[in-house]
Amino acid sequence: MRNKQTCDVHYCRSFTSLLVSLGFIFKYKVKKINILIISSQAFKNNHFNKKIFLKIKPFLKQYFNKIIIINYERNFKNGNLFFIHSQRSKSIKKNLDKIKINFKKINVENVFSGGDDFESVLINKLGYFPNFYFTEHGSGNLANAIFNEVTFDSVKKYFINFFLTSFIQKFFFLIRLSYFYPIRFKAYIGILQKNVPGRILINDIFFLDRKIVDLYEVIKQLSDFLKRKKIFKFNTKKKYILFNYSSICLSDNSDYNVKLFKKIRLIIKKDHIVIFKGHPSYKSLKTEKFIKNLMIYLKKNKIKILVIKKNSLLHNLPSQILVKLMNIKIVISDMSTTIFHISNVYKNINCFLPLNFSLNNCSESIAQRLYNKQREFYKKIGKRIKFID
Repeated sequence: MRNKQTCDVHYCRSFTSLLVSLGFIFKYKVKKINILIISSQAFKNNHFNKKIFLKIKPFLKQYFNKIIIINYERNFKNGNLFFIHSQRSKSIKKNLDKIKINFKKINVENVFSGGDDFESVLINKLGYFPNFYFTEHGSGNLANAIFNEVTFDSVKKYFINFFLTSFIQKFFFLIRLSYFYPIRFKAYIGILQKNVPGRILINDIFFLDRKIVDLYEVIKQLSDFLKRKKIFKFNTKKKYILFNYSSICLSDNSDYNVKLFKKIRLIIKKDHIVIFKGHPSYKSLKTEKFIKNLMIYLKKNKIKILVIKKNSLLHNLPSQILVKLMNIKIVISDMSTTIFHISNVYKNINCFLPLNFSLNNCSESIAQRLYNKQREFYKKIGKRIKFID
């Protein structure tokens, strides 16, 4: 690999993972060539809004020498272990034929990615194994990966998975019967893991390390860029409170709903405007019904509200950036990665979360099962959050 330029590849599944990648570059003052790769699937799912991406592209070019959009999609049906493995392998092979990136003139040293099998695509393209780092793109992956309950059953389950799953998958890859390889990530990179003990397990393999980044400087510089370019328009003289929501819904107990509404009202200052901002990619009629009822209640109590229009640039801007851009000092939210990030990034923002209500009244059933299973985990990563129920 002589005479080849050494580079790092940052494959970002979402806007959040992009912030984390930038946080790593900022913290470790990475000077080598950085390549940013974004999947077209991220645009389709609105995990990364394309309009905002084009707006901030000049900012990104300061830190990434090359930015590549690839036609990468991972789609397969659920089934037993061997069926899923077969589907993953077929998906990787299909994407190998679609992705046209020339790696012949560069030596990829480190890859920062998010575990959607792009790693296997890359090692099939490269023909060698760079160092892989798992980039945080939400709280769910970490909640599922923390391995801190050491019992006979948990240890037995780990070794069975490791030997019967990981070992066989690697063997099939080496003899070219499969295109999928269970990557061993060297470290988990993010901000949420700093308050959570236990080892991190992904692909049935333990991580070797944790690397904690600080997103404040990244968000500050990006917000300054957005202000200079005047990309977003809002009244800078007003004081705002952010109500960030994704999957909260009404309880069957109307008294429980009213009790929560009253607690939210007590947080809101009279001279502030409450901004309602929904999740950019998840929508639910049950959640919208909750928001409608809450807004009616707040209006009756003479509280001013502002609803960010869906599909607008502000609606698709991550709330982690929105609070800095609009100088918001109070955030109320349901269960969301956003509230945990904001509480860890900003020391001068008060964060409020109706934890029990959100756990018991969630419009997304899969998320609700995870939330309830990992209740203590969410309390740990939200140490600076004030739980209001």
